Amino acid sequence: MKLGKVKATVFEAKKEENRKNTVAANISTYEGKDQNGNNQYCSWRARFVGDAYEKALGLSDKDRIVISKGKIENNYNKDKERLYVLVTVFDFDYDEESE
Repeated sequence: MKLGKVKATVFEAKKEENRKNTVAANISTYEGKDQNGNNQYCSWRARFVGDAYEKALGLSDKDRIVISKGKIENNYNKDKERLYVLVTVFDFDYDEESE
């Protein structure tokens, strides 16, 4: 699924040693309110590549970004019988509203 204009908070951004031009991070997105009116968030494992790579090298914990180009993938590992969900970010901007 393609993404566009999704706000996220970044945690633990690090350059991946085993992948060329890739920064890996955890991101958190706001998903709205639950039935009781409490805020709901989702956490995702993300890779920053392409136009996002150079920008992602400067990311710090709790930086707020707006993903302008990205996609979500499900990859199933038959050997481990496990589903992996990964967000790939191709471009983003810093969230100016959070400053």
